[in-house]
Amino acid sequence: MRIGRFNPFRPNSLVPTGLFTGRYEETLALENMLLNTLNGNPQNFLLHGERGIGKSSLLYMHELAAKGRVKAFGGGVFNFLVVSINLDKNDTYESIIDKLGEGLKLTCAAASKGQELLKTAWAFLSRFEAAGIKLRPQDVGDSRNRLMDLTFAYANTCEDIKGYYDGILVLIDEADKAPASADLGSTLKTLTERVSKCGNAVLAIGLAGVTSLLTVLRESHESSPRLFTSFDLKPLSDDETRKVIEKSLTEAAGKNGSATSIADDATQML
Repeated sequence: MRIGRFNPFRPNSLVPTGLFTGRYEETLALENMLLNTLNGNPQNFLLHGERGIGKSSLLYMHELAAKGRVKAFGGGVFNFLVVSINLDKNDTYESIIDKLGEGLKLTCAAASKGQELLKTAWAFLSRFEAAGIKLRPQDVGDSRNRLMDLTFAYANTCEDIKGYYDGILVLIDEADKAPASADLGSTLKTLTERVSKCGNAVLAIGLAGVTSLLTVLRESHESSPRLFTSFDLKPLSDDETRKVIEKSLTEAAGKNGSATSIADDATQML
């Protein structure tokens, strides 16, 4: 006897890929930005909107498309190295640099798989990591130099992946949680500007957070919001919501062995 029933809905969690619905225009725009990036015209984006609107889910779907795990809406398959990090209220200028460096190192390790594809960046990141152990919070000068080291590591990785990967996509979720004192906007502005001068400028950055993220960036560096194309996510349309419900009931029926129905007025309420 089977106990309980499978429920595909997971509040406050990422939407499973099979249930992802809508955001068609945003998805096509983001894919076009990847296309421009791999052709040497890096484009960055910012997803913002109220909590629970689907920013993290869209960011995750974009990550899968960038890695080539799912086919792009517009056709074709991308092949980007993706560095994915999350920020929180305790982040500082130094910790954001550390997360960006550690994220790149882990991504390079997974991509290399024992080969020498990313040997230049790997060797440099190892030195970068070792230097971080000695870094003290009060060492402002050292931390500024450390940012320069980070930009050098990303620039070298862009060079190393030429002919193997389309580029590097850095995704930063919950970016609004970082305090203005962490200088997120200034850090990203420096990173993108320095990498843009390398021979294979294929680094793009995507942020996600509530709308206050724009203020966080502006307080860090007045012009930093202009680095990003902004997407203000709104609730799904009624038709899109119905499709989510239909997909969910279909998936649940397949796993439960019996169908669950929903009345029209209940669908309308949702």
